[in-house]
Amino acid sequence: MTTGMTPAGPLLVDAHVHLYDVFDAAAFLDAALANIRAAAGALGCAAGATGCLMLAGTARTLHPEAFARRLGGSPWRMETTAEGGSWLARRAGGGVLVLVGGRQIATAERVEVLALGVDRPHPDGEPLAATVARVLDGGAVAVLPWAFGKWRALPMPVMRRLVEAASPQRIFLGDNGGRPIGFPTPAPFRWAVRCGVPVLPGSDPLPLARHGTRAGQYGFVLPGVWDAERPAAAVCRLLTGLTGQPRVFGRRIGPLAFVRDQIGLRRNAPARLPVGAGETAP
Repeated sequence: MTTGMTPAGPLLVDAHVHLYDVFDAAAFLDAALANIRAAAGALGCAAGATGCLMLAGTARTLHPEAFARRLGGSPWRMETTAEGGSWLARRAGGGVLVLVGGRQIATAERVEVLALGVDRPHPDGEPLAATVARVLDGGAVAVLPWAFGKWRALPMPVMRRLVEAASPQRIFLGDNGGRPIGFPTPAPFRWAVRCGVPVLPGSDPLPLARHGTRAGQYGFVLPGVWDAERPAAAVCRLLTGLTGQPRVFGRRIGPLAFVRDQIGLRRNAPARLPVGAGETAP
């Protein structure tokens, strides 16, 4: 368990991260640290800034404890915190990343909900409203992330009602580093601006080996005091205290990269983890 770390600056948060079996664990963390440091430098907040990866676990991803076991012999080690469900990844010679547990849930309407800040299984296949309510009742932050083709399956009046009711609750929309530059802005994002609902960006790496360097490339700045012993609780508190859209860092991919990713997903579909393979008990 970690002790003695006093946060000295803002958190640079990637709000949508997956740990896939095809990623090299040490290279994944090296790339995330480099991406966060580059973003902090570009934002002028390099002094004391810390990177935070919000994990969205599924049956096809590695549990963080299984991921940590792959770091043997590397400069990295992962430490648990006082709250459980969050970790500090430290690199020998300097560098630290905060990893906060969470889940990605598929609803009956075939859209996704992220439960951020609570590393607890949630059932797939329930209606969207019931899923969001279950996430909030469990103490997590609920995010409705953009995903290619997914929002089209949901009647827009339903999405609009969720956005308009989100401000006093712990419901956010999520942008995605894989949403191509040049695509039209989704209508829910426009509604979110009018309603004062923050949109939380994240890289959302796909289960492709080359995506092992994407974590930390797209996210937002979360200022305020946070607790290194209980970072998940601190991040949830800071998120629910937002009064406007946080500052965004990084950028989304271009159309050619988007097409390449879609082709790669279809070519590599048989090689993906079988359901249940990644979420083994630590």
